[in-house]
Amino acid sequence: MKLYELAYIANPNLSSEEINSLQEELINIISKIEGVLGKSSSPQKRALAYPVKDQTEAYLSCVEFSIPENVLKSIEDEVKKNKNILRYLIIKKPVVKKVEVEARPEKKKSLKPEKTKLKEIDKEIDEII
Repeated sequence: MKLYELAYIANPNLSSEEINSLQEELINIISKIEGVLGKSSSPQKRALAYPVKDQTEAYLSCVEFSIPENVLKSIEDEVKKNKNILRYLIIKKPVVKKVEVEARPEKKKSLKPEKTKLKEIDKEIDEII
């Protein structure tokens, strides 16, 4: 099973009960097809950057789910049938592996020679002369 995310924008003329029932309907569609639900965000009304089907506002929401790849087409068909969904996008999400980070080792002292003091240099010059 692969992890997917369904993001959609819905008709802004829907009431809060209607938009919540739309979200539940999408979740039920995924559950009927033996999908495993992940995160889902509650629909929020947003201003759109450009008009979509003559609407300047819309409800925006997304639902994460895992399903077999061969069943994805049936979910897409059900979403297309719904007249209240203005646009949608289904993407395949990458599986993130957890990587343990080791503690940083202590910094090693630099390999540069230490600076000698001016008095020591003067002594050495006097000895040479």
